[in-house]
Amino acid sequence: MKYLLIPWLLFAVPAEALPTKSVEDVPTQQICELVDYEVTQAVEFGLIDEATAWSIVTRCYVKYG
Repeated sequence: MKYLLIPWLLFAVPAEALPTKSVEDVPTQQICELVDYEVTQAVEFGLIDEATAWSIVTRCYVKYG
């Protein structure tokens, strides 16, 4: 079975990479809003407490917002 992998790799067609949006193109305000959303979700799921969430979001806005 492992010998079937070699022909697959030899005859595989390379995939073309799609261009993605650069991090420099995203405004920092939008990044902090996304961080806020993700941190809020983490609090709702019980992964972190609200004090930690507030600290993370505040640091984002202070440094980058």
